[in-house]
Amino acid sequence: PPGWTGKGFQWTAKDSAGSFRADAGSSDVKVKYQGTTDGGGEHVVAVACEANLVEPAGPVSVELEAVVTDLNRQARVSSTRFLVHPSSIYVGIRASKQFLRPKQVIEFSIETVDIAGVAVKDVDAVVTVRRRSYVRVGWTQKEVVEEIATNVINGQGSWELTVGAGGWHWADVRVVDGEGRVNRASVSFFVAGQSGGPAGSKGKTIEADELKLLLPEQEFQPGDVAQVTVQAPFGNGSGVLAVTCQGVVASYVFKLSPDGVATVDIPLEAWYVPGVSVEAVATGTCDRDATDDAGREGKAGAGAPMRPAFALGTLQIEMPARAQRLSVQVSPVDSVLPPGGKAQVRVSVENQGRSVDGASVTLIAVDEAVLSLTDYNVENPLDVFFSTSRYFFRQHVDWRHSRSMIFAKDWEQVAVVS
Repeated sequence: PPGWTGKGFQWTAKDSAGSFRADAGSSDVKVKYQGTTDGGGEHVVAVACEANLVEPAGPVSVELEAVVTDLNRQARVSSTRFLVHPSSIYVGIRASKQFLRPKQVIEFSIETVDIAGVAVKDVDAVVTVRRRSYVRVGWTQKEVVEEIATNVINGQGSWELTVGAGGWHWADVRVVDGEGRVNRASVSFFVAGQSGGPAGSKGKTIEADELKLLLPEQEFQPGDVAQVTVQAPFGNGSGVLAVTCQGVVASYVFKLSPDGVATVDIPLEAWYVPGVSVEAVATGTCDRDATDDAGREGKAGAGAPMRPAFALGTLQIEMPARAQRLSVQVSPVDSVLPPGGKAQVRVSVENQGRSVDGASVTLIAVDEAVLSLTDYNVENPLDVFFSTSRYFFRQHVDWRHSRSMIFAKDWEQVAVVS
């Protein structure tokens, strides 16, 4: 919200499955109207916005584009947009931790403000905490979402909750204004003790499980230390974490606790901007599943030996190029000049609020009418020189394992050799 200075609050909501909704903005034409301008060259279109435009509730940006064609079949295009608020009240939620162990306490802070960002008191905010887990149904894994706690907080306040079972959790807060319009916000956190999804090993071979890599919800800058929390679906193992940026630039060895947790501190160098990738592998053992003749999984018999296990995970650490961003202000000395007049321009260059001496400035004078015909736009050079596509979405470490080649006729005939 405008004028809001609180840090760490989330103002958007997740759906019933715990996922953030897709961006409401779309280039698809939703509604199209056709009309004729009057004698004054005007035409009016009224747009009425219904309640609950999106689910879950949230702000929606509506864009209107007008195309006017004259008698010579020449088209003129103009557009505008406006924001539709879901309610006259916004609610924000902040969690004291993004990762915790079972039986630890997590605190949720709630703030309610109006559209201008001014605090609103005496508003009931309903907070609901849900957990996503996986259970075995026959020979398959099924995702289950369960509600574990609910509380009502009046206005600005906080709530402490002791979380028991492990897995992904999210807290959803809901407010209703005087007109009955709903607004929501959500924040997620992870509790150690359960993997993020069903086991990856199926049938009679060993497949890679998912290794969760978690970061605090903050913006990183050079000089910071990023604390990566590792959550494996097995405990008492070990692993290697590699920081990659067009190759491996640093590596760290970690040990997993009995509940499969480890933390790795990564010092962030200045040349890491705009970001680096993190790739990790963990190895260990976990409970063995028996298999029938068709290769379907079931529960292993009592006394069955542990089986080998390994898990892979990736993560991106984004570091915005704020130190490299220059703010340039250009203003003419005289806004109106006669033909043949000499234009003088003032140029101010700042970096993070401080004036920059000796900056190289290139001024280009063009005919604005020509640029408007081509919809010309000057691209941000930071997007070119500090593009994240060079560093992300590319695996730099080959984590191939012989474990994926293990095959057994009967799991219970295989022993684990330490």
